[in-house]
Amino acid sequence: MSLEKAGFTPVFWRDNTEIAFDWFKTTMAVPPQNGMNLGVVMGPDMREMASNLALYLREDRLGVLSAVLKRD
Repeated sequence: MSLEKAGFTPVFWRDNTEIAFDWFKTTMAVPPQNGMNLGVVMGPDMREMASNLALYLREDRLGVLSAVLKRD
């Protein structure tokens, strides 16, 4: 793995792909709320970007990872 070659040692490593996919399914099922939301930050193409991301997660072309690493 590239991180290990760079001198990092994994302390915690979790695949959150399924959690992220479930979140996207839930988020896409409801219309955007008024006020502050992720669409405000991401811009007017947020819905299309989120759909693409959900598709890539579903097709296993992309994953979401949580990790804590240390470097000696």
